[in-house]
Amino acid sequence: MLRKRNQCKTCRNVIISPDSKVSGRCFYCRNYTKIQRLRMVEYDGFMEQMELMPVKTSFQRYEKREVRNGLLFGRKNFIKSGYMGKDYAINKREQDKIDEWVIQVAIKNPEYEKKIQWVKMNKGMLK
Repeated sequence: MLRKRNQCKTCRNVIISPDSKVSGRCFYCRNYTKIQRLRMVEYDGFMEQMELMPVKTSFQRYEKREVRNGLLFGRKNFIKSGYMGKDYAINKREQDKIDEWVIQVAIKNPEYEKKIQWVKMNKGMLK
């Protein structure tokens, strides 16, 4: 695939700034290590906030343990992408596929919509 004149060499995003046009890379690709260092500092701040959480009750201990596990599990992903978990893109992709399938089924069979049991949320259902 040919690269357009105002595209980044690595990520193929549109280049806007003149400095990026000279080097042929966008700001993110040129300063990747700097962005990773800033994310590492931000991650350390998350860990410090987690340490300040109270642990008086059993629920607070459980909550702190879950936050710690989430931080430890998502460290590598956060430093690389800025998101804690890897499942953000997967869930969005799966949701998009489900939406497409629902539309295809509704187009093929217009009577299908009458068979769907639509649920109305009210205060009684939230308990």
